[in-house]
Amino acid sequence: MMIRPEFQMVEIKLKRSSCQIFSLTTTTATLISVKLHKEYALCINFFCKGPHWSPSRALPGQFTPLRGTIMPYHSTETVCGITGTLPGTLRTWRRAGLITAPDQSDGYSAGQLSRIFTVLDMTSRGDTLHEVAQQLEGHPNAARSGWECRQEELNHQLKDTSDTLLEARIRLVGNDYCGDDFVNCYLRPLNLWLRTDMSNGAEERQARFHQAVVKHARHIMSAAHRRKSVPLFLEAVSVTDLTEIWMEAIRLTGQGFRVEISSEVTGAPANAERYYEHHLMWCGAGISQLMHWNYRHRLLDGLPALLCGPDQAMLIAA
Repeated sequence: MMIRPEFQMVEIKLKRSSCQIFSLTTTTATLISVKLHKEYALCINFFCKGPHWSPSRALPGQFTPLRGTIMPYHSTETVCGITGTLPGTLRTWRRAGLITAPDQSDGYSAGQLSRIFTVLDMTSRGDTLHEVAQQLEGHPNAARSGWECRQEELNHQLKDTSDTLLEARIRLVGNDYCGDDFVNCYLRPLNLWLRTDMSNGAEERQARFHQAVVKHARHIMSAAHRRKSVPLFLEAVSVTDLTEIWMEAIRLTGQGFRVEISSEVTGAPANAERYYEHHLMWCGAGISQLMHWNYRHRLLDGLPALLCGPDQAMLIAA
């Protein structure tokens, strides 16, 4: 999740003397995570909009006190959830010297989390990790390359290198940046350019790009099944091209979801093989009357369903 600059991070710590918990409305604040330290402590992290919001403006509700004290540390899962990064990205940033390792027993401190947000903001420009390190060290002539250079590097490999090197390049960039930036600033612009490219070999390059994106998506989705993550079912209702739903799966995995994907458009409702808590119906080129009827009935039955994608308009049968 990309956190806008006008949002502030607030942490509510409930100690054993607490008797209330704040109920946050969606117009006031967005709840990001609720962290339980075994059975003894509760820590709530969220981002509130504007500098003048305070917990006193939230609605109080009843809460059963928990025993113990609160440690101002965050697990790797919590940090990944509130920053939209993968554990592998945090490890890459540590190896590059951008952040320090968490305490083995406690996790990331508040200072380390602040540093992670700084790196998250700086990497969103598309600079290499070496360039970001120079900027953090205050070098006056630190280079700035940006996303256009990253896209040009991949476009060059689409033309001249093997599939193995192409897949390695996508995996490398996917580890260097958060999921939202990797997809929205890197993969999607390049996918759009490839779809409009009319030069010789364009179809082959687009096919190779699609295969590399699918392989990367399957790799990180498989890794997510080994972590504590929220199960989500992503169903293709309609698509404009075969790659877009796989890019969305990559982005959602970076948000901390364990994604199961149904990428084939059949015109009929798909069935998930695993348990899921969220159901996203991807509409890349509208939604048929049958699928919209299915969506409405899921809502009436109290099932978790949500339309997503760039084109959710109802298609009229001929």
